[in-house]
Amino acid sequence: MSGNPLDYIHTVPPFKDLPAESFQCIADNVHQINFPAGKIIFEAGEKGDSLYIIREGIVQVYVLEADSKEKIILSQLSSGDYFGEMALLTSEPRSASIETLTDVTLIRMDKAGFDRLIKTNPSILLPLTHMLSQRLKDANLQRVRSEKLFHSRIAPSGSLKEIPFYEVLKFCEQNSLTGKLHLKNKDTRAEIYFTKGNVQQVLMGNLNEAEALDVLMQWNQGSFVVEPSLFSLEEKKVKKKDKISMNKNVPALLEALFNQTFEKLIGIVGSQILKEVVGYALKELIPFFPTLEKCTFAIVPKVNTKLEFDGEWSDKQTLAVAVFLQTVIKNCRSMVVGMNYFDIEKTAGKNKKELDSISFFQYMAHANEFAI
Repeated sequence: MSGNPLDYIHTVPPFKDLPAESFQCIADNVHQINFPAGKIIFEAGEKGDSLYIIREGIVQVYVLEADSKEKIILSQLSSGDYFGEMALLTSEPRSASIETLTDVTLIRMDKAGFDRLIKTNPSILLPLTHMLSQRLKDANLQRVRSEKLFHSRIAPSGSLKEIPFYEVLKFCEQNSLTGKLHLKNKDTRAEIYFTKGNVQQVLMGNLNEAEALDVLMQWNQGSFVVEPSLFSLEEKKVKKKDKISMNKNVPALLEALFNQTFEKLIGIVGSQILKEVVGYALKELIPFFPTLEKCTFAIVPKVNTKLEFDGEWSDKQTLAVAVFLQTVIKNCRSMVVGMNYFDIEKTAGKNKKELDSISFFQYMAHANEFAI
């Protein structure tokens, strides 16, 4: 990729607010480099001597589980993200390994240039240390949860207090589970049947699927056991129910709501900010809901939403788009004064009753549990 690396750095937070002359003094400390997919940039434990900014491509951040030495994926980073600042700020060895998932173009800033930039612009220390603190928090949480699942891999089990329900669902989906997920909270039990990672049926007393998932999302205690079909003592044929959430009209109903919401948000925060917020929300949520990657959420030049999912529409898809929309609204609210008066249910207008019937606004209310 052509273009001056210094010009690109100037577009990346937290460097974009620095005066242009600040970058001239580090010109000799900045180099653009390319790596193919599958290349390890550095490994945990190595001495850190550079900061890397991703100009193009995707990398993954991982550590190795202590006993099995299997990878625990902490996050994925893409264009505009940066990594390696932790070792430069703390003078500690690299805390995680970085591997390219695609061909990547990186901009490498060595420690001398980084130190010079900090010395002449100490104001960028605050956003850098804030990002560092958040990454440490997220990485430690993900590491603990992943290790708990690794340590009980044959029939993964654990406490919902330590591993939230949505994380267990994500685990079942990513591992293409065919079998059952057993859940228990005091005297209440539930079973979720999966085929190749897709939810087929949710059984919880007399509750329908939407009601059951709504209750399970609120559980912050109890236990779970993942039972692959290989270990099932009794084969059960799971019969899909005819549910309103599988109605072919649901995607069109939600697309209309998204378009109405985005149009209103553009009037409040502007199209550029909304575009950035939508992109950030997708990047953060796709690891939880990979099917969001198939959807289109265009802001410019014209608002256009297209919800694309494999197979029939289900409550899992409703949950995914509800969490996504709530995340967008929450992030807009944190950036602009006046958003407290924004009411998504009023925006729905005459469609509110139909959206209530698929528990859409209830799912949105639980989006905060994802801490995005």
